[in-house]
Amino acid sequence: MPRPNSSSKVHLLSLPFSSDSSGNTTLLTVISTYLTYSVAILVPTMLPAGKPKENPSVLEALATTFTPAEPTLLEWIPQFSGLPAKQLDPLLTRTYTTIIKACSLAKSNPRATFSLRIYASACLAHTSPGTVEPDTFWDQILKFGGAFVKSQTVAEDEAIQVVLSAFSDTVTRIENRRAGDNLLSSKGFIGFCEFWMALAKKVSPFQVVHSKYSEYPIDTGRGYLSR
Repeated sequence: MPRPNSSSKVHLLSLPFSSDSSGNTTLLTVISTYLTYSVAILVPTMLPAGKPKENPSVLEALATTFTPAEPTLLEWIPQFSGLPAKQLDPLLTRTYTTIIKACSLAKSNPRATFSLRIYASACLAHTSPGTVEPDTFWDQILKFGGAFVKSQTVAEDEAIQVVLSAFSDTVTRIENRRAGDNLLSSKGFIGFCEFWMALAKKVSPFQVVHSKYSEYPIDTGRGYLSR
């Protein structure tokens, strides 16, 4: 009997929303744990480290699953607002680590790999203030974006538009997070904004980064992307 395609397992990474879970701490704990461990088990299986040639369709299937259209861990986070941070933070950091490690050797589909890395970073951004070192967080985002643009798998303008959209979504998500955030008050974030606007200027000198942080000066000499 032939083995099932790895991409056929992606439905296990999500759970449909249910009105029964609202305010039910016990059920939400079970759901959050399941969604985290489904990532921890399935993603390394689908993208095993050291595999000579990963299947690009598997990367695409994962990237398609980890979008706002699917009720994966990231989309469930608003439902978990009643769970204590000491319970939720380890689940989110574990998800980040699992996905980033699985993507570390992925070569066949840079666009899908970039999407997966941004998803993982979004999970990390939802940890409680103080869990993540802000400058390191933003430095990783910049490197993910720069690596995709320089991969030359799509036209540069198209790649930059994908990165700009991901950057905008990331900032919006963090702006809407719980109060007391320190990610948006770090030097790393200022550098991120500089790079963000420099990318926008590569597409169009007249393109505006739609963020209240766009007043920061642009320094294009940071080395994340160069022609």
